[in-house]
Amino acid sequence: MIFITDVHLEAGTEHKHITLLKWTNPASNTKGTTAVADMVKWLNDGGVAKVRSGNLEVEVRVFKTEPPHVQTYADGIWRDNLLALPRF
Repeated sequence: MIFITDVHLEAGTEHKHITLLKWTNPASNTKGTTAVADMVKWLNDGGVAKVRSGNLEVEVRVFKTEPPHVQTYADGIWRDNLLALPRF
């Protein structure tokens, strides 16, 4: 499991404009940057990503558009937690 910590957007301010994601893996103490297309594949292959929002951890899922993008999902609702993260 990883935590998404920062996002990079290009040509807009919506989830579909996120192109890169910075993340940390607390189990291995590693960090990285991943393109959205690679994150979509990783999540579809069973990977788990979350965003910390205060004391809560919100799951990141694939939003099936063309092309697919990532977005947080909690309590049966698509959320904007990724857009609230720092930009790089």
